[in-house]
Amino acid sequence: ATIGTDAEAVDLLHVVATLCSSPHGVMALHRSKTLAPVAGTLPQYIQSLNSASRLSGFAALEAVAEAAGAVAQKGIGAEDAEVLGVGADLEGLAQVAAFLFKLSKSSIQEDKVGALCCMRALSQHAWGLKSLFAIADFLPHLTDRKAESSKRALDEKLRVVEAAIAHPDAESVLGANSLELLKHFASTGAYYTPQSGGEQQPVVATLGM
Repeated sequence: ATIGTDAEAVDLLHVVATLCSSPHGVMALHRSKTLAPVAGTLPQYIQSLNSASRLSGFAALEAVAEAAGAVAQKGIGAEDAEVLGVGADLEGLAQVAAFLFKLSKSSIQEDKVGALCCMRALSQHAWGLKSLFAIADFLPHLTDRKAESSKRALDEKLRVVEAAIAHPDAESVLGANSLELLKHFASTGAYYTPQSGGEQQPVVATLGM
């Protein structure tokens, strides 16, 4: 449900992020049939004009998607049907992919980094990979080091790439050519520039995140 005030929203999102800091928290929400409704509210906070709500929304979405990814990878004693159920509960988050991509181009570093962290978490899921890489300019922007002026943004781009590569369905979802491009990006590192023949440290900005 929508929370009445920005302060209440931030408090709720902090609770969600804390609860979902482990796969067991996500499983508890799934078993209580509240994971899907909770996940369904997250896009509205990420798109909020209130910066505190938006940043808290980033943290909650990242925690939920990452913990659900851990459930899928490790099982944590969950039945196969439960693992599939957790994934199904979160598929509605795919709708926020385009907005996250837009924010990943933001000049506001907190928004850029928050969006990249969420995109990394979404990339742990086949539906997340599909929604992100279906965006026309996503792959070129993700692998464009020159678009970034901060070390943190470059580091987070690399983490998105590594998460995508690590997904067991990466080749079938992304295609062989895109996967090869991502692997090349990962192998050369976050700061590589062909003109320098090697690594080049970016300008490092002081970030709030």
